[in-house]
Amino acid sequence: TTLDLGYQKAAEDALGGQNNQGALVALDPHTGGILAMVGGRDYRQSQFNRAAQARRQPGSAMKPIIYAAALKEGMQVNTLVDDTRRSYDGYQPRNYDDQYWGRLTMKHAIAMSLNSAAVWTLHEIGVDTAVEFTQAVGLNLHEDDRNLALALGGLTHGVSPLALAGAYSVFPSGGVFFEPHAIVQVIDGEGKEVLRQQDAGQRVLTEEQAYLMTDMLRAVMEYGTGRSIEAVVPAAGKTGTTNENVDLWFVGYTPEIVCAVYVGNDDRTPVEGTAASTAGSIWWDFLSQVVDAENGKDFPVPANVDTGIMIEIFTGLLATERCRNVEYDAFVKGTAPTEYAP
Repeated sequence: TTLDLGYQKAAEDALGGQNNQGALVALDPHTGGILAMVGGRDYRQSQFNRAAQARRQPGSAMKPIIYAAALKEGMQVNTLVDDTRRSYDGYQPRNYDDQYWGRLTMKHAIAMSLNSAAVWTLHEIGVDTAVEFTQAVGLNLHEDDRNLALALGGLTHGVSPLALAGAYSVFPSGGVFFEPHAIVQVIDGEGKEVLRQQDAGQRVLTEEQAYLMTDMLRAVMEYGTGRSIEAVVPAAGKTGTTNENVDLWFVGYTPEIVCAVYVGNDDRTPVEGTAASTAGSIWWDFLSQVVDAENGKDFPVPANVDTGIMIEIFTGLLATERCRNVEYDAFVKGTAPTEYAP
């Protein structure tokens, strides 16, 4: 099997100390192999495997999938998205605190997890385009999910932590999707090979697009909704919260491992804390036991990508030292703006 017993023990320890139910899945993004899977805080209490069998609302943890589809359609990290309060045929998404930023870069919108901006982006690229991408990364959604609530993780049946970890794995893998699996090889009693896992993977993003997603999701952890997760190795990820704090998520990754943590009770009673403080702390508790903090590898930058370009967030243009609201963006060579913000 693909299971790593050291990872498995670390995962059980990280989730086992919780008062709430939940699940944790860790994958190798370069093969799709399941390194660890915990389906609940205590197997003696409940044998239901929430990692693979539970389908829960992902909340804002769905946004990176929408933005990845937008990058695939030609948008960029500094593309201005519209974060204003508006109605789409009666559907009115609201931001968490009912505060709106207006037009701002896609990167800042995802870092701050702005609902209106995510729905606007989905509306711009088209729901069918986004659904096609969800299918390419292994999220088999219901036919009724072809609507704008998809941007905020409002799904008919939800997704499993295993499936969501698999979808995120396309970012550190360089844009290739591998079906999550646990069996590598089966040999019969006579020593004959009956089965061998052979999955060349399916390219769903270019290497550059995958890196641009990582560039944006690092901002989530540096100054966005995941900033309280004090990972001491290069990492990227996204928080997810549903109404009334019923479901809390953190899905994050390093160059070598993807880990999805879901926290939520089977009776749907609310969970205390935030996605970052609850699910995110379990995520880092697990990661800190299995990654080499001393020699943590950074994400490899594709040869055709420039990084660290200072951008003004409300114009998407090059920033000067006088600009107050800036971010540092990655661009495919030749696509960065050449004009300075006023």
